[in-house]
Amino acid sequence: MIKLPDFIRTAPANCARPHIDPELWHSDDPNDRAHAMTICHGCPLFTACDTYATTNDLPGIWGGRTRAQRRGTRPTTDTPTQPRDEEWTDEDGVTRRPCGTPGAYYQHRRRAETCERCQTAYAARLEAERRAALAEEHAQGGTERGYYIHRRLGEPTCALCRAAMRRRTAARKTARAADKAAVLAAYQAPQDAPAVA
Repeated sequence: MIKLPDFIRTAPANCARPHIDPELWHSDDPNDRAHAMTICHGCPLFTACDTYATTNDLPGIWGGRTRAQRRGTRPTTDTPTQPRDEEWTDEDGVTRRPCGTPGAYYQHRRRAETCERCQTAYAARLEAERRAALAEEHAQGGTERGYYIHRRLGEPTCALCRAAMRRRTAARKTARAADKAAVLAAYQAPQDAPAVA
């Protein structure tokens, strides 16, 4: 059980209400922490709580911020200047995802922010997905799709995928030639003479 300081227990703090679980502020669950931050916002002791926790370097959520945010290593601004390892709440009260996760990458993109850690993690995930897809194409003996995956990865194509691409290209040329011959034959076929009344 977390012991609340006297100034919180004797004042009308949001976290001291009877139906509120104080463990939320020290939970390992990101959803609990996000809920705690939401409860903190609008509390009359918001600033006092933050100051108390900053002065005493306390762990957990205090004044709507994590210990790392209070230490200044994770600023609470719209545009993060450093990667974050946990969910956090920006100045607009929006819960932001930990940097390096897909959710954080897309939040940064929607806000036109740059985060090198998220971009690196996204590129690594994308490459891993492409490599897994390429392995599936190679298991089929090489395919046209495998040829294009090699190209997207920026690497030379393998012999199996090149051969599959050549076969596919030849099949397309043959199909186009057959279509062209059919059209030409239909055009050159004698037309029935119109019936005279």
